[in-house]
Amino acid sequence: MLPGNLLETAPAAKDPNQVSAELPANRESTEQETAPQAPTREELFQECKELAEATCLLPLFEQELRQRGVVGDVTNFKIILLAKLSRFSERPISVVLKGDATAGKSFTMNTVLEYVPNEAYESMSGMSEKALIYWDRDLRNKMLCVGEFTGLQSEQGNTWLRQLLTEGCIRYVVTGDGKGAGRASLDLEVAGPTGLIMTTTAQKLHPEDESRMISLFVDDSPEHTSAVIRSQAMKVAGLQTAKPNTAPWVALHRWVAAGSKAVVVPFALTLSDKVDPSNGRMKRDFPKVLELLKAHALLHQQTRERTAEGQIIATLADYQAIYALVARPLSEGQTETLAPEVDQVISAVSVLSSLDGYRDGVPQTAIVDHLANGDQQQAVAKSTVSRRVSKALAQGYLTAGQHKPGVGQQLKIGISRGKVRQTLPAPDTLGMTSTG
Repeated sequence: MLPGNLLETAPAAKDPNQVSAELPANRESTEQETAPQAPTREELFQECKELAEATCLLPLFEQELRQRGVVGDVTNFKIILLAKLSRFSERPISVVLKGDATAGKSFTMNTVLEYVPNEAYESMSGMSEKALIYWDRDLRNKMLCVGEFTGLQSEQGNTWLRQLLTEGCIRYVVTGDGKGAGRASLDLEVAGPTGLIMTTTAQKLHPEDESRMISLFVDDSPEHTSAVIRSQAMKVAGLQTAKPNTAPWVALHRWVAAGSKAVVVPFALTLSDKVDPSNGRMKRDFPKVLELLKAHALLHQQTRERTAEGQIIATLADYQAIYALVARPLSEGQTETLAPEVDQVISAVSVLSSLDGYRDGVPQTAIVDHLANGDQQQAVAKSTVSRRVSKALAQGYLTAGQHKPGVGQQLKIGISRGKVRQTLPAPDTLGMTSTG
């Protein structure tokens, strides 16, 4: 039985003919009267004025993340935020977050999504190999955010994704039903440019996919896990009560979107002359650096000078910020830099291989025991060691012989861990003065 107040206030039934006659006019009138007007750029500026006029926004973004309980290194969050702004470019940045199932990859991606407007991206948990070409969404100047790369890892799914990211569009012809006139061809087209933000548990992607993206590894160390657990406990205990204030950041993104997005980098040639050309992958990585640099300048346009044509002029301060974020990830992608956690497992193999029992190679189980050093609270999980070993193998710092029946992978030291050669020049080598 309905509550009495609902029965008493229920409207009297109308004549069906009267209702049908009234609906079209009423609906059109209501839509015209209630349709919200998009805020002007000046109104958006007033909403994000404090951020827009800040000389350095990334530290403010980090402060915002800390207030909501994010712990550990927040470099990945910052890179993704800038990658989102690259959607306005002809070649948007694509990023892949790598780590195990509990590392916090989705948390990182979804947290950043709260700071950009909904119209800036299309988000989904996964995608089948054919879904992309049949999708009827407009992907122009949007970021495609995929929670797991699995569905796109087929050969055909990879091909379409690469074409969208590289060429900015997909055109695919299929055979359809001609409705009585035999078979007919159907031309499917997905328009870009589009960037990709995705997560995966895979250590390595197909080389063609890997070279199109910036690979970011999520911290899976025991220290970071402990910090996350402590943060979770503080929230439950009521010791972290700050709520995220994402509205000014969303307004900032919309303010940027509503204005000119042309950026000029006056020192681009100087930078190109100092980039390490010894690895061919720099042909694809260098444009990523430039796009991130332009995105940073775009975000700070209120404090940047402009050309006579109205182009935003990037400064060395923009490069300094980008260098601090991506110098290491890009070097790792080219097997130039050794992450501390990877160096740890290589050191373990180096020490253990000198012992009599491991002359023919070191199994991963021995590395796990060595790192624990008798203290189980400091033990590194087997899956974590496995990922770090895989990375060292991919970089050539470890080698593994053929598997023998009943015997695990036998690891040996590979190339020498000499002095690392940086792929990007340090800002102070460009011979320019930082401004902005």
